[in-house]
Amino acid sequence: MRTATNPEQPPLFLSAHVYACERPEGIVFLDLRTLTYFALDASSAPSLRANVADWPRAACSQAGHEHPIPDEVLRSLSARGALTRGGPNHTYASASAIATSFCSPDWSIRRRAGDSVLMMFRVAVVYIRVASALRFRRLSTLLAHLQHIRKDQRAARYLHHRDIQALLTLFAKSRVWFYTSRDACLLDSLVMAFVLRRYGVPAKLHIGAALMPFSAHAWIQIRHCVLDDTVEHVRQFTTLLVA
Repeated sequence: MRTATNPEQPPLFLSAHVYACERPEGIVFLDLRTLTYFALDASSAPSLRANVADWPRAACSQAGHEHPIPDEVLRSLSARGALTRGGPNHTYASASAIATSFCSPDWSIRRRAGDSVLMMFRVAVVYIRVASALRFRRLSTLLAHLQHIRKDQRAARYLHHRDIQALLTLFAKSRVWFYTSRDACLLDSLVMAFVLRRYGVPAKLHIGAALMPFSAHAWIQIRHCVLDDTVEHVRQFTTLLVA
């Protein structure tokens, strides 16, 4: 693990509620406490790589001279709570499997009426919960609840592509009664993640960002497979967080 170059100071770490990623155009940070993003110019990257012990490893692919001592950028980030000397304490991964395929609803799939009723109920309950939490910027609370959902081992049949596609179809048919995927990608992805995990599907929520212009995006993957977007689109974003 890298350490700060000043032996008199403990090493710097990203705060537990802050996630970051590097892009060629600059650096993006996500603050989970306030559900806000902020960015720095790419010229700050070498100093962060050299002085922040848990800086995302994927960022090391960006070449550049590394500053030997913390500078004003580091002091500014520390002042706003983005950096700490308390040690690494991140709950979620900062890198994801590269998307190579996608799975989308197949509207020709038909399921039993009982399956549709159960899906409708789960979507309704989760939607109310997620929409309420996001309104008050409580993403951290939602992610904590998502982490605690245990996978039902009896639902292993849903790991097969056709069965996941059937669930996605049921989900899409139920969702339209409450909202559409165009309302907000984070809302939609969170609802989908909660619902699929209730069925035992190991769905992962991904949050990524792009710059010039700035945009943030959320999507769902199972390993390398995207469930609610296209591979081409999600590859435009650098992952900040995987839950």
